[in-house]
Amino acid sequence: MSTLRSVAVAAVVALIFVVLSAPPAQAFQGEISFVIGALVGGDFEALISADDVSLTANFKNAPLYGARLGWFGYPLGIEGSLVYSPSGLSGSLQESFLTIDTRVIYLEANVVLIILPGPISPYITGGLGLHSFDFRANVGQIDQTFSLGDINKLGYNLGAGLKFNLSRISFRAEVRDHFSKLKVDDFLFNPAIGEILGIEFDQTIHNLEISGSVGIRF
Repeated sequence: MSTLRSVAVAAVVALIFVVLSAPPAQAFQGEISFVIGALVGGDFEALISADDVSLTANFKNAPLYGARLGWFGYPLGIEGSLVYSPSGLSGSLQESFLTIDTRVIYLEANVVLIILPGPISPYITGGLGLHSFDFRANVGQIDQTFSLGDINKLGYNLGAGLKFNLSRISFRAEVRDHFSKLKVDDFLFNPAIGEILGIEFDQTIHNLEISGSVGIRF
């Protein structure tokens, strides 16, 4: 715990140093960016663990598309984003008897700290927003799809990237981790039945976004 506190204090001190040593803030300039990339999946714990039932899932690698609108000066910027992945989650129950596919949408607002001024600028970013998951399951034997829940949760993200400004055009490369907390009660089944089955799903999950974007400055 003391180590974590020391790291947090050092991060705050470094942030204060960067802000105080920066030149006077530049006027904010608007920018709209078009994003394309991928969600790189991390593993879930077992959703169901019983003697005769096993359901596991993981966020799989999936394409990601979206747009961001922001205003940037130096050393700070603000930005809103909407990104979408058509298949950000997959899973299977009892050797593909049941398969899960999930649409993922992130609607977020971020603060951007620009580390260095200039046409090539590294930055860090963090923010909050709505994380939407549309869980759909398919029963292979009857080829029927049904909903497990359209879940909307408040989540947060942390990331870093590199921004290159060229006149009215900008290019960015970014890595951003999205954190969301899901609970058993979020899904469309009786929690009591979930307890009988041994469902354990109260956990914070994350999706790692790796993306590039092209922006228009105005």
